[in-house]
Amino acid sequence: MRILFCIIVAALFQSSCTPAQPARANQFVDSRDQYVYEVITIGDQDWLGSDLKYQTPASFCYKNEEENCQEYGRLYSFPEAQIACPSGWRLPTEMDWRTLEQTLGMEPAEAEAIRVWRGDQEGALLAQKLGLTFSGMGRYNGRDFMGKDQFVYYWVDEPGPSGEQFSLYRMVSKKENRIYSDQVPKMDLCCVRCVRD
Repeated sequence: MRILFCIIVAALFQSSCTPAQPARANQFVDSRDQYVYEVITIGDQDWLGSDLKYQTPASFCYKNEEENCQEYGRLYSFPEAQIACPSGWRLPTEMDWRTLEQTLGMEPAEAEAIRVWRGDQEGALLAQKLGLTFSGMGRYNGRDFMGKDQFVYYWVDEPGPSGEQFSLYRMVSKKENRIYSDQVPKMDLCCVRCVRD
């Protein structure tokens, strides 16, 4: 009966009727919300191919507009970011980021630097390989947003040098081929790009 129905639908609307396909080997389906992510392998690491979209209780859409979550992913405070990645994935550590940057060609000494633009073309390579959408960032519990389509801030699971109330981040800008590293207060809102455990 299903086959006959498909034939009729295809004839009427000149479209195909094929059953839903399972996730491919280079995809990951988040069982919590059924969102399908591409999986991108760079060196020995697997990264989700887009910014995390899972809605935690205190995550935000840019300017609190739902369509921004669909296109750009959600923005998380650091405590939310630590619990946001699905099972089998995690918030990347400082060493995860350094490994990624060095795989893209950054010198080890530069990968360790903070509060400077680091590398040469690694930011542009990262944007290309991970398909960055430049989601911006937020502050003050969702009352202030900035930078959409200009830059993206990613949480790093590492305290900042100023103390436990800060965490490191990585920033990539459309206007800069390098990668910036610094710290922000943990209650600011940044994107999450999960790495496989």
